[in-house]
Amino acid sequence: MKQKFAGLLISLSFLLLSSSFLQAQSIVVEGSSNVLGSVPLEDIQKIVVTEDKIVFTKSDSEVDFLLADINKLFFSESTSSGEIKLPDAEKMHSRILIFPNPVKEYANIQVASDQAGAIEIIIYNSLGKQVFRIKERSGPGKNLWQWPAADNPPGIYFCTVRMNHVYETKKIMLAR
Repeated sequence: MKQKFAGLLISLSFLLLSSSFLQAQSIVVEGSSNVLGSVPLEDIQKIVVTEDKIVFTKSDSEVDFLLADINKLFFSESTSSGEIKLPDAEKMHSRILIFPNPVKEYANIQVASDQAGAIEIIIYNSLGKQVFRIKERSGPGKNLWQWPAADNPPGIYFCTVRMNHVYETKKIMLAR
């Protein structure tokens, strides 16, 4: 669980640094097949990540989610009625594909883009240490990069892709 803990801290850091934070009204917690819940940013006083859950402390209560259930965290706008306004379905669908996963020697990182632009791919180990970084220009369509993973020890890694001021983080398993 410590590996997911480190990855979640990395993901939260990138969420808070991303430009989408400036327009956001809430943090949405997504599971593997559905939205688990959301927490309005204005209500959050503290965020604590333990070995098995993330806890959002509000002025009047706490909201917690089990780390094992969380697939993705992202910012969203809220409507005036408090309902979550999710991004378009096309934008919510991940534009990153990592294969094979689990990885043995090389991970292929495919990123789909509507337009050309700068892209940065950073891979962190479970302790948050950067083990790989590439910064290039991508073209419209599907772009492919490789991470030579064989020199790293087995474990959980996190691939963060920054494209057009949007961050997305995916988990990679490195096996022998």
